[in-house]
Amino acid sequence: MATLGVRGDGQVNEAVPCPWGSHALCVVTIDGEDHWVDTTAQMIGWDVLPKDDRDRACYVTDDKGIRLTRTPALAPADNATVQTTTVTVGPDGSIKAERTAEYRGLAAWTKRDDFVDTPAAERRRLAVADLVDAYPKARLRTLTLDGLDDADKPLTVKVAFEAAEHFAGD
Repeated sequence: MATLGVRGDGQVNEAVPCPWGSHALCVVTIDGEDHWVDTTAQMIGWDVLPKDDRDRACYVTDDKGIRLTRTPALAPADNATVQTTTVTVGPDGSIKAERTAEYRGLAAWTKRDDFVDTPAAERRRLAVADLVDAYPKARLRTLTLDGLDDADKPLTVKVAFEAAEHFAGD
């Protein structure tokens, strides 16, 4: 078990060793590697810590005793979005495109929260809002969500869309 203070509710001070804390994390060691679990976080993978739990001084209590350590720092791989868009340009300057965005770690947690328990029409509105920054005339054809119900996997959002006259004008 790791003990730390909830952000804004005090901190474990490394200069003054006192095992104070108001929040607990579970630390599981598998094959010599520590895996950190915040059991209070919902819709998050079992080995994904929320941002507020990252790189924090804490006390770990286990069969060896009590020790001062830090929770894992946030690495780029822990908060990544990999996006690919395939575009077909028509002779009239219109486009047909397919975009796949894979959200990993904290990015999946945040994006999953947008879509879970959200009606289909609102999901489509959210997908269109993501598209219109790059494609202002985008018209969504299909939306597919993979990994929405499995927090231990990345969330993959696939959209197919069209945009008339995307490459038109001077």
